[in-house]
Amino acid sequence: MNDVVTAAVVLLFWLALIVVSTVGWCMIAKRLGYTPLAGLLMLIPGGNFFVFLYWAFSESPNERKIRRLEITSSHHRDKNALSFLSNLEGSGGQGFRDAPGSGG
Repeated sequence: MNDVVTAAVVLLFWLALIVVSTVGWCMIAKRLGYTPLAGLLMLIPGGNFFVFLYWAFSESPNERKIRRLEITSSHHRDKNALSFLSNLEGSGGQGFRDAPGSGG
């Protein structure tokens, strides 16, 4: 009877460990920008190693979105700076030094 209880405790421990780690991998997949169900790929024996390497060394969907937003915002920032400079040049020669109240 003691062996059955020990086996049941060990089985429950391993099942709990599998559930907790699977939920963790699903949360990691979601934070990377993949569907949370991609965390279930970690249950595949042997395949989980390749999924881990892919997630570790490839560009995630969230990283692509961030890079795209940075490029877009820098483009707008450069465009606004050029517009500001062209407005200064077209202001009749009044730059920063010649502007009223600048003390120069």
